[in-house]
Amino acid sequence: QQLIQSQRRLLHDVSHELRSPLARMQAAIGLMRQNPARGEQMFERMERETQRLDELVGEILTLARLEEDKGHGDMVEIDLDDLVADIVADATFEGLEKNLRIVIEGAVDTPIIGLPNLLHRSIENLVRNAVKYTKPNTTIDVTVERRHDKVAIGVADRGPGIAADQLIDVLDPFVRLPQSEHETTNGSNAEARSVSGFGLGLAITKRAVALHQGELTLANREGGGLHAVITLAIKPLGRAPSRVKHAH
Repeated sequence: QQLIQSQRRLLHDVSHELRSPLARMQAAIGLMRQNPARGEQMFERMERETQRLDELVGEILTLARLEEDKGHGDMVEIDLDDLVADIVADATFEGLEKNLRIVIEGAVDTPIIGLPNLLHRSIENLVRNAVKYTKPNTTIDVTVERRHDKVAIGVADRGPGIAADQLIDVLDPFVRLPQSEHETTNGSNAEARSVSGFGLGLAITKRAVALHQGELTLANREGGGLHAVITLAIKPLGRAPSRVKHAH
């Protein structure tokens, strides 16, 4: 019964997300017919909505493939330190506009076994979320540490954090956070409060980590902010893996 309810809710959410850009495209077509002089402006609007639809369908397909638990390629040995460094380098460039610092602490110096593309995307989702939500002129702390036969990758920001009763719900598809506590308390509508995105990033990360028999946990940081941690096993998962340094 829970599975059926979950599927119904997901279908409802997908339908809603698809309808919104389609409705805006229809409105743009109507305005262009009424006033052809605004054609260029309306074409730009339709182009943005088409791109948004393409991105949304891509995210939904990724989530669906993760639910199937197959067809993701072979498990290989991955240099986790190298993977995290590449992600942080890209995110640092994105954070220049907000004058952010992203600091990496620790290393494991031991290959882990996994699916390179999915692990890259999982860690990148957490780092990019931190860049999106953290306050300007702050530091994002990325940690990599070994815990016996496991490795933990942590990402801590200085954003608004998440209400305690939403720390689990936010891992479900299409759950989006308010852009700031100020906007939440002022009661602005949900679409205005939401940071751009579809609310699928954490859901994809959770499922990708689960495929690796790992765990994703979220907790609020003392002094403000969110601390997300991915925990993975270092030991091989079943069959012998191929050997690669890093690929994504």
